[in-house]
Amino acid sequence: MKKKMICILSLLLVCAAVSQAEENTVHEPGKWEKAGVEIKEAAHAVGDATVDSSKTAWKATKEKSSEAWHATKEESAEVWDATKEGSAKAWDATREESAGAWDATKNKSREMWEKGREKIHEATAPEDAPVEHD
Repeated sequence: MKKKMICILSLLLVCAAVSQAEENTVHEPGKWEKAGVEIKEAAHAVGDATVDSSKTAWKATKEKSSEAWHATKEESAEVWDATKEGSAKAWDATREESAGAWDATKNKSREMWEKGREKIHEATAPEDAPVEHD
């Protein structure tokens, strides 16, 4: 907005200078110098306004970027915490299931071992000897 106003003001100054110059082209050469000074001042004002608006835009961009960064950082921390919690639950459930499966496997293996040992003992022991049971 400020930039547009300065551009319009500059354009008006140029038009005024040209208009005055056309009216008094022959009679007053000092007005040309005055118009040149006014144009230079207007150009400097436009340059200053451009610098000011670019600084303002940069500051606003930096603030918004900082806000977005902090929001993303907080959101990421929440997601990471949820992921860790979910992973811990999954690990606990897997560990419990694995322990249960291992216990079942050990028990079944023990039963099979004992039955196999008993069968071997029956097959190899003399018929008079009693069968041992643990």
